[in-house]
Amino acid sequence: MKVILDDAMEQDFSDKKIILFEESQAFGKAIAAKIYKNLGCSVETTADIEYFKKAIDKNDAFFISIIDYELCGRSNDAMEYALSKRIPVIVMASNFDDDIRDQLLSKEIVDYVLKRSIEDTNYLVNLIRQLARNSETEVLIVEDSSVYRKSITSILQNQLFKIYEAKDGEEALELMAKHPDIKLVLTDYFMPRMDGFELVTRLRK
Repeated sequence: MKVILDDAMEQDFSDKKIILFEESQAFGKAIAAKIYKNLGCSVETTADIEYFKKAIDKNDAFFISIIDYELCGRSNDAMEYALSKRIPVIVMASNFDDDIRDQLLSKEIVDYVLKRSIEDTNYLVNLIRQLARNSETEVLIVEDSSVYRKSITSILQNQLFKIYEAKDGEEALELMAKHPDIKLVLTDYFMPRMDGFELVTRLRK
């Protein structure tokens, strides 16, 4: 049976599962209910680190994890475990702190979200919606420098895009033929065999 979502929802993401590591049971239930109402995503909540780890081990299909930073050492443990299982992490915190934010983003989490008001929870829902859309969007990176190509790929993968890589225009056209659902191409200009200008011209035809 298809979940009936509110009018703000353009797509059904009911196949996406989320795990929430949150100390406040009431807040956890409220966030879970809001995410489900707006996106159709089911949310499993816990404040127990061992349960969190076992849930991830049992269900490797979690789309993202949301972790309460106020859980002190346990939040770091939860972050490290989720990231080790290649599950993207969104961190929630009651206060904004540049040092904490820089520390968290250095771990390649998706984002650092406040939880002080209804606007903050709206931002969280919109972020999850965008990540869900990203996860269904295929992107082609065309760059002859492997260093730059990997750097761009890492940034976009952290936002859950599906990435393909090509080292020049000719290889890019081959990948486009194999993967016609690619929606976005990011290309360098100066490349061997076929440069970015010729590639874009060919793609537009």
